[in-house]
Amino acid sequence: MHELFRLEETLPVAPGTGPFHVRGVYYARILEHARSLPGGMNQFLDELADARVRDFVQQRFQFMSWYDAFPTVPCQVALARIRGGPFEAFIRERSRLSMEKLIPSMFRILSKVGGPRLAATHAPRLLQSYFDFVELRVDKITDEGGSGYASGIPLYLAPVAINMILGVLTGALESLGAKDIEASYRDVDVTGSASGFDTVSCHADFTWNLK
Repeated sequence: MHELFRLEETLPVAPGTGPFHVRGVYYARILEHARSLPGGMNQFLDELADARVRDFVQQRFQFMSWYDAFPTVPCQVALARIRGGPFEAFIRERSRLSMEKLIPSMFRILSKVGGPRLAATHAPRLLQSYFDFVELRVDKITDEGGSGYASGIPLYLAPVAINMILGVLTGALESLGAKDIEASYRDVDVTGSASGFDTVSCHADFTWNLK
């Protein structure tokens, strides 16, 4: 994990009051996974160090409504601790598996015509519809790989958000026939601020095979 990143389980503001947001489907997938693990929701709630987060996640989340993004960090930390293993690998794998829940069916239909290259070109726009804070762009794309740039990511959220983006894009590419996918981020730096919080940017690189 990058040296700038910290897995902070106590929220910087009261849950529900953060200035950055994700769609409710994100929390729905977190809770769905929590219920599937040994110990279920009870163990998940016990693993949440911030009691305010325990109260926050027990509401009913509407898939396309906006919710405070900050509690996603302690939620994912708790799940990763229950599952065991490296945090970033956990986030990427769960995000890869959730790809079909997050990417609209129309995107999958259109992308099957153009394959992974078309998917990588259009995925940033679709991913941005699930966050109100991240800016994504594609810098280079070929039939065997590409690179992009992400900015505006609050530093507190970056360990989750960056790896989730990599995982979702990996899942999208995989579903469209790409194999041996390699994904990584680099050049993480604090490049701005929003609502009083530091924000970071980074580059992302992908390679894949079509055989």
